[in-house]
Amino acid sequence: MLEAAETGHAIAKARYDREAPRLREALLNAQYDLKQTGRGPVIVIVAGVEGAGRHETANLLTSWMDPRHIHVLAFGPPTPEEAAHPLAWRYWIGLPAAGETGVLMPAWYFEPLERRARGTLPDDGFDDYLQRLRAHETMLCAEGAVVLKYWMHLSRASLKERLAELRGDAEHAWRVTADDRRTLKHYRRWRPDWEQMLRITSSAVAPWYLVEGQDKYYRAITVATLLLEALRAAVAAPPAHAPPAHAPLAHAPPAHAPLAHAPPAHAPPAHAPPAHAPP
Repeated sequence: MLEAAETGHAIAKARYDREAPRLREALLNAQYDLKQTGRGPVIVIVAGVEGAGRHETANLLTSWMDPRHIHVLAFGPPTPEEAAHPLAWRYWIGLPAAGETGVLMPAWYFEPLERRARGTLPDDGFDDYLQRLRAHETMLCAEGAVVLKYWMHLSRASLKERLAELRGDAEHAWRVTADDRRTLKHYRRWRPDWEQMLRITSSAVAPWYLVEGQDKYYRAITVATLLLEALRAAVAAPPAHAPPAHAPLAHAPPAHAPLAHAPPAHAPPAHAPPAHAPP
């Protein structure tokens, strides 16, 4: 599955320089439209491999959009206050209001992946946890939210190369964290869990999008284009209603093909996550 996001997607800087200003303007307009209509909210979940651009993605979105109507929350081990409440409490209070956009990193996927990494969540418990997360996201969408999920990805070889480059640069060596080294060390063991999580929790109403993080220009344009589509979908959405139930996907969520000049000529099947190509 994840091999689809390990093909070296990239765009030229000249193309990025042409498209980024127009895309940024469109994002701002869609953001104001969402605020004016009071639809949504738009919940953006950013997860993925350490070093694949998760934090850069969050910074990009907040710098391109009006910071009054978008907020970013990063979740790690619970604080003492959070631990005194039910597990879902910290995520519930972190959800954006209608008309707003929230970027959650990596949201409610932190616990199951961290517990699998520590070896404290067995296979059947992992499956059950993921099914409950899927149901939770379906509920949010039934209440009018638009859930957009990015898995920022790097192959192990690309991650190793990236960390070596950072360590070799005196000005940027500090950016190599213990989490980066831990991910590289356990990459092969954790990868099946990542794929299982993506398969089970990617649904028609809340799909995962695999975004290759090696090229920063491709990553930025892809992430911003998908968010623009999500904002416009939220503005155009009819009143909230309960969506039909969907069985877990039997195939991989879409990775983005190299950027095309035009969107696909037809919509994907209803049972599969939409495979949008940025314009």
